[in-house]
Amino acid sequence: MTVQLEKALFDENPGTDVRTDGGRSYVARAELVLARPDHRQLTAAGLDPDPLQLMAAACAHADSERGERVELVVDLVPVAGRRVARWRRRLVRRAQHRGPSAFGEQLGGEGRAGAGGSLWSQVLAGLDGGNSRGSGSRPGQRAGRVPRASDLAEGVGKFLPGVDAQVFAVQVMVRTVAAHPVKAQALLHQVMAVMDAWSGENWWRPVGPRTGMWRPYSSVWWRRRSFERRFSTGEFAPSKRQWVTSREIAALLKPPSVRCTPSNVVRTGGVVPAAPSRLPEWTGQQGVVPLGMVTGADGRARLGAVPQQDVLFGASLGRSGFGKSELALLQALTLGYAGFGVWFLDPHGAAVQRALPYLTHPAVVDRVQLIDLSVKDPAARIASWNPLSMEGRDRAQIQDVVGAVVGGLASAQGWGDRAPRARAILSHAVQVLAYLALLMCERGRPDLQPTLFSITRLLTDERWRMQVLERLPRRLSRFWRHTFPRYEGNAVPVVTQMLEQLETSDSLRAFLGQPRSSYNVRQAMDESKIVLLRCSGTGAVTRSSRACCCSICSWQGCRARACLPRTWKRCSRSRTN
Repeated sequence: MTVQLEKALFDENPGTDVRTDGGRSYVARAELVLARPDHRQLTAAGLDPDPLQLMAAACAHADSERGERVELVVDLVPVAGRRVARWRRRLVRRAQHRGPSAFGEQLGGEGRAGAGGSLWSQVLAGLDGGNSRGSGSRPGQRAGRVPRASDLAEGVGKFLPGVDAQVFAVQVMVRTVAAHPVKAQALLHQVMAVMDAWSGENWWRPVGPRTGMWRPYSSVWWRRRSFERRFSTGEFAPSKRQWVTSREIAALLKPPSVRCTPSNVVRTGGVVPAAPSRLPEWTGQQGVVPLGMVTGADGRARLGAVPQQDVLFGASLGRSGFGKSELALLQALTLGYAGFGVWFLDPHGAAVQRALPYLTHPAVVDRVQLIDLSVKDPAARIASWNPLSMEGRDRAQIQDVVGAVVGGLASAQGWGDRAPRARAILSHAVQVLAYLALLMCERGRPDLQPTLFSITRLLTDERWRMQVLERLPRRLSRFWRHTFPRYEGNAVPVVTQMLEQLETSDSLRAFLGQPRSSYNVRQAMDESKIVLLRCSGTGAVTRSSRACCCSICSWQGCRARACLPRTWKRCSRSRTN
């Protein structure tokens, strides 16, 4: 298979019959090949700046009205993996034959001269009877034959196993046409200068004569016919074998990006199709979820929507200021007015302020719950939420509480699969506090339940910990009496550092530090409440508190997405995640 790419970066179609004003045209030709062995790597040109911008600038010097043009043809043929593997083994054998090297010089006792080193090393070997190999060599062993790993990697170059999945044989040809021979040669050199963007361990060089000022390259009579035949028919017959990886050649094959700004680049107008004609237009009606502005086949822009029954999940991606929060806010208000429960987390605080004026209508005002963690007034009242609360639960649900709280705190701190000791300590601590909370509820004192901040006291106050363990089943104290004392002292701060950071915020301490919960996200969604959670303004703990709240509340069935009406119904009937 042959892939041919012709880059005509000027607006007019170059055509096949070239005529200048004087009736004559002058053609300059050059075939580019790799200057060094093809296992030496070209530099992978980046995308910023776009390397095709330099190509467009070179083509801008061609006067298309006079029939001048610049053409760059890249022919690619995929190379089978077995051929690459065979060539790789050959390169490894070649590196092993050369032996170890350093700074371009061979090390050891063998080499091209028969003794492997310089003339002086051979003289020394003769003077000492051949004992200069070193005291560690055995008699009869050939010294200097074991290459280093760096030598093997350098010998294989870019064909290391697993470096790149696809290898291509490449043929690169440049052809310029102008009304004057000097102009044609100048255009040719400009294109060749653009190819210097790929210069690294290897680089592109033209084939053909390059003696003094006479540089006809492939325009000499013994190369011209082969060049023109391959150029016009796509025949793949490069002057030498040269293989490149897809990473090396990708920047040359891609279309011009948005960073390629010259005006002589032909634009496709984009490949995003027009919105379907049957896509509903959102005008405030119920039963649909707005998606954003779309352009139809008639060229008219409208606010598109999708039926609610067809929506299970949605995601908006983009940079800051691209309208992701505005879209989520619009969808939340739409579903709120449609009677669904909505949970909207505002990381910055501005979106909630914009949403409140639209939630004063009598149809929804009684369903709004605002939890503002940015309040600074000590006399202000704030809702409370205790993730460790066992009020209204039984003993079988303790493991759900442990899994949710541990998973939320571990996710907020980015533990992942790491920190096994901290995760074990946190799991046992939450288990003990959940049992203690259940015990307080059974005794009719839910106002004495422990909170998240009790984890720090349990881990640092040994006297209080022993008093707690005396009131719990004996199997829960085994870890604390035998295993926990053996942990190093630096294991506890890993668990408590985020909790201690959250405790520095008065609003977060009021929200998470109360024994009884006045905020229950599951109950709020079952009652179709519109919950607005604003967690900005808590100082350095803003990010931690946001991650903590979002992660821990998932155990209550919370899948808070404004565009998941059917998922809300399912979560409200299930006690699983």
